[in-house]
Amino acid sequence: MYKQKSRYLDFKQQLLKICTYFSQSSKGLTSQDGTALIEFAILAPIFIFLLIGLIELGLMLVIQNALDAGAAQAARYGMTGRVNNTQDRSTSINGEIFKILATYSWGLIDPSKVQISVRAYNTISDADNKTNPGLAGSFGSSGQTVTYTLRYPWTVPLPIFTNQTIFLEGSSITVNENFEG
Repeated sequence: MYKQKSRYLDFKQQLLKICTYFSQSSKGLTSQDGTALIEFAILAPIFIFLLIGLIELGLMLVIQNALDAGAAQAARYGMTGRVNNTQDRSTSINGEIFKILATYSWGLIDPSKVQISVRAYNTISDADNKTNPGLAGSFGSSGQTVTYTLRYPWTVPLPIFTNQTIFLEGSSITVNENFEG
């Protein structure tokens, strides 16, 4: 009988040790263990979402800068009345635009999707007047005011909310120099 009681006490002591071990380790779990993992699980998707948004915004700004630079180069080139070799004026100016777009956009712009619109006006005040449509498609003659507008449909590469196409636009206005033609 004594031996049986001893086994009972051994079992009781062992059970007490096990309970003490688990109660101590559970106290450790409730204090700090796993907090960093939970914080990361909550904040990582938000951080990744913001990072993707910043990348998309950066790509749009690169395209916008290329369109602005292309319109400005078209205005600088077009105002002189100059042409390359045997090309006509329209082909020369469009060639300059596409050169600038390729340089500034790192190949992000598809040249076939660029919409180039040119309008000639007699004076700058005519160009500012929204009721005067100007002469569409004309690069203007000597002394005329010309607006160059480049539009590009930008489809966001990683659409988060919608598969939306955004039209980016760059424009420039200039007065042609005195030239022949």
